[in-house]
Amino acid sequence: MVTIEAELVKTNKTPAEHLEPFFEQHPESTLSVACYNGPNHYVVAGPTLGVKLLESYLKGRKSAGEALRFKVLKGMHAYHCAMADSIVEESGKLSATVPFKRPVLRFESCHKGTWTGPGSNVIASNTRGPVYFMQAIERITDSLGPCIFLEAGFGGPIISMARNAIPRVQAQAEHVFVAINGTGPARSLTNGIITLWKNGLPDVQFWPFHKDQRASYATTTLPPYQFEKNSHWLDYTPRLLGDDTTKAAGDRALMAPSPCPHCLKHPSEFPYIIQDATQSQQGAGTFVFKVDPRSRRYQEIVQGHAVVGSPICPAAMYLELATLAVSSLEPYQDSEMTVKSLAIKAPLGLLTERSIGLSVTKKSPGEWDFELCSTQKDDNPTSHATGTVILGHRSVSDQGDDTDRWARITRLLDKDTDADALRGSMVYKVFSSMAKYSAPYRGLKHLAAKGAEGAGDIAIPTHNLDPAARTPNDSIADPFVVDTFLQVPGAFIHSLRDIGVEDGENERMSYICTGIDTVSPMNWQSPTHGQFRAYTQVVRENQNKVWLDVFALDKQTLKTIWSAKSLEFTRIPRLFPG
Repeated sequence: MVTIEAELVKTNKTPAEHLEPFFEQHPESTLSVACYNGPNHYVVAGPTLGVKLLESYLKGRKSAGEALRFKVLKGMHAYHCAMADSIVEESGKLSATVPFKRPVLRFESCHKGTWTGPGSNVIASNTRGPVYFMQAIERITDSLGPCIFLEAGFGGPIISMARNAIPRVQAQAEHVFVAINGTGPARSLTNGIITLWKNGLPDVQFWPFHKDQRASYATTTLPPYQFEKNSHWLDYTPRLLGDDTTKAAGDRALMAPSPCPHCLKHPSEFPYIIQDATQSQQGAGTFVFKVDPRSRRYQEIVQGHAVVGSPICPAAMYLELATLAVSSLEPYQDSEMTVKSLAIKAPLGLLTERSIGLSVTKKSPGEWDFELCSTQKDDNPTSHATGTVILGHRSVSDQGDDTDRWARITRLLDKDTDADALRGSMVYKVFSSMAKYSAPYRGLKHLAAKGAEGAGDIAIPTHNLDPAARTPNDSIADPFVVDTFLQVPGAFIHSLRDIGVEDGENERMSYICTGIDTVSPMNWQSPTHGQFRAYTQVVRENQNKVWLDVFALDKQTLKTIWSAKSLEFTRIPRLFPG
């Protein structure tokens, strides 16, 4: 089942008319409207495959700008649709054997018309036919006028559904809605009783819970809803920078160099990247570079970037290694270095026993293909990343585009009160279920999002790296800075964006960066002030992947100084990435 909220009243459409484009794309679908819950709310039911197709369609509509909210209801049985046809006949026979008496109190059913009695097949018709909840509420309010809607139970959705079934806010104000919910049942029940007193029902009493009669009543645990599904897995708590009490100690541990456990050499004695002349084939235009995981810089970059509890190389490090290699082989000072078609194929971690090699092959003047691989002992090589480095003419930032991006950033961060936002330490606290960062990476100070757009305010931390951990080429973009830019779309897609799935399944999933189509420029040095703002936007998506663009702008010049286009995030279970 899928519950949908759309602007039906504003667009003067029925639920069936709202779904017409979907059925035109999927004429074979057997989905149908199961519940008419309100003027703008309805529920669709049907087979799992059809629900997945509808979910993908609704995501596309939402990304295209339609004002739309939806949620896939997990663990629900698809009644009120064609899937119930096989039991209707037997249900009809069962209905005929059940005696019904005339109700003593006023009774209103969720049928399209006024209740005229159960008939001979009430169970079958209720199982197969749609639920007309909105029409039932309308009949109640039309006949009784201002009403008090009191929940008969605890913690259910029925009171909010009754409120949403009434078309206008002005009409809702005529009624009183008393829900019994919250974390304190006794307090909620007390507030409900007081609300009834205030609305002319002074005889309602709270007597069963009076302390003098407490011994007369025993607590009874009622069984839960029979289709309720609960997860009993313990949440994983990663060790790296696990909580505030160990954060300072963790940061110190990350900064403290330790000798290699195998050769006992200090990390400063190992080069970060160096050409291996014995493996290079210069005649064929192929050059091989060694990347040493024992080096101080490698350890600094990787240890501070833990994804789902496991330190792995950030995408920014692959970009740096490729451009460092090419910059040592071909003059680039008058060119703009762009990385195209970066594909991240497998995570690369801290294991120092791995032998890591980066091969670059010249395809044409100013164009180099690269592949980063690793091997361990006698295993076959593992390919971690591939792509192309291109040396081209320096691009000029378009002033019109910069003005538009800055206006969008300002609207999201400073003006739009409806935008969802995280500030200060909450940015990394909320994002910590996916990734944890050491101090040099923690530059994102404010994140805001609305719909398919997000923006971030960035202040690059000042960190005094060990000389052995510093970049071998200051003119190549620093991975700490580039990764902070990439955190804006990463945190946006994980922490703020409503992608239509808000249940336990979504909490067990993560989005991992698996590629970038274009990153430019890579031969760029961060200004000393370290103040930036970034804008990100979803450009397309499907059930398993999301693609975004991100642009970083200098806060002093208001110009775009770096961008990554078609940044690809793949949805995977929240487990160790490898």
